[in-house]
Amino acid sequence: MSTPDSRGRPQDTPDRALAAVPVPVGDEAYRVNAMPLRLPNSTMEQQALPQFADVSVRRVTGPADLIDTDQWRTGEVNAATGWRVEVTSYVVANGTRTEVDRSVLILGAVSCSLSR
Repeated sequence: MSTPDSRGRPQDTPDRALAAVPVPVGDEAYRVNAMPLRLPNSTMEQQALPQFADVSVRRVTGPADLIDTDQWRTGEVNAATGWRVEVTSYVVANGTRTEVDRSVLILGAVSCSLSR
């Protein structure tokens, strides 16, 4: 088990080890590909196959990064912050990757829209 320092957060890596990773800055993302993950919405046939996910974590840099926010952006000045997590889950059969699901999570987001 690894203890993160002030520049990183713990992350469960594809080899199942816990390691410190850098916190994403600006619009750069932290990505982990081929992370073993049991898929809750897989079919009976898919349950026996290797299941993985590609995970991306990045900062929310504006209102467009939020989910379905057009109704919130009615002001002349708009801002948003938080974290956007994208998870693409898939199974592998006979060397072929088949996407099962794609999820977007917004964590700790704050949005503000003001008129001048």
